[in-house]
Amino acid sequence: MPRFLKPNIGNRRPRLRAVSYTVGSAFPVIRSIWGFGSFLRPGSFSDIDLLVIVSCGQKQLLGIFTQVRASLELRTSYWGFPVDILFLTEREARGRPLRDMHLLEPLFQRRAVNRLTGPFPSPSRSFI
Repeated sequence: MPRFLKPNIGNRRPRLRAVSYTVGSAFPVIRSIWGFGSFLRPGSFSDIDLLVIVSCGQKQLLGIFTQVRASLELRTSYWGFPVDILFLTEREARGRPLRDMHLLEPLFQRRAVNRLTGPFPSPSRSFI
């Protein structure tokens, strides 16, 4: 796979956050979107790697994945390199299955709602 040079990573992070926010906000089942991999590190890269954590049943997972992937690809296609998406349910994410979970960069987190106190932000490093 070809590697791309990163002329200005500073501009790409806000764009990736904006895309993640747009997509995350459009799908109520998305709990959070996290970035990882070479795109977020200095040097060259070959793709954008995203972890999407969802709150839905196994029966809905494939349909949600297909819709979210299409939405992300539509919004990132002009960048000219692929977006690889890893989907995890909240239960799977709690098991911290990735070797470098501590290196994930938060791009979108849905605000949790407490019935007694109202909405409050999720902890900055919470995966669910």
